[in-house]
Amino acid sequence: MRTHNSIEGAKPFQRIVNYRGRPLPRLTLKERSAPDQVSETVELPRPADIDESLHPDFVPEPKYFPADRSPLHRFAWARGMTEMRSFQSDGARSGIVARIVLGGTYSPTVKVSEDGTRKEQWHASRIPGVLEEIELSVQAGQPVFLIGAFGGVARLVIDLLRGNDREEATWEYQQRAPFAARMKALYGQRGLPWPGYADIVSRLRSKGMAGLNPLLEPSEQNELFETVDQGRIVELVLLGLRRVT
Repeated sequence: MRTHNSIEGAKPFQRIVNYRGRPLPRLTLKERSAPDQVSETVELPRPADIDESLHPDFVPEPKYFPADRSPLHRFAWARGMTEMRSFQSDGARSGIVARIVLGGTYSPTVKVSEDGTRKEQWHASRIPGVLEEIELSVQAGQPVFLIGAFGGVARLVIDLLRGNDREEATWEYQQRAPFAARMKALYGQRGLPWPGYADIVSRLRSKGMAGLNPLLEPSEQNELFETVDQGRIVELVLLGLRRVT
């Protein structure tokens, strides 16, 4: 992109937009300056129901936000991430016409600190983040390209679409995440939607491959699910995007 924008007479354009949801720390001008040369950063507002009346930490401009501090902290984090992903799924607001999915964690990972301490770390959203992105795109009718070569949530959803049950796509498994049950109760107390895993799986299967991504033929989708050829992955995604009307 730098090369394109340096061409005399060429119209500058942005190819990358980085959406940052609350409560990710707000970037300073210095922190934004380098990425802004090749991308645009959009910092989304704080959810209307998250403020200092819930907890003193929920300030407009957080410097640091520990989502794993309490059920309420995880609730605030999840609300912000859901609003960001909802914005991305709304093509009329974001201009995004499709979602490309590869990888995505759904199980605990082990984080090693500088002193060698090992800590199990889970996702902090209401459900695994990439799974929520797919769920919101499906609800909005936004085509989803699932790339299976890198495993993760993309492979999980591919398995579900093919009728293979996965333990990781159940509340029994995901409730092991820190504060999961107590955060679910917070959603209920506030009348906010909490997607049940059985309902998510049912919606995905009722949509099927054609409903999830009408831009690719079944044979093309199956190839995208399985190929590890990075060049072919790009070809298949571009093939589908060229069919956007």
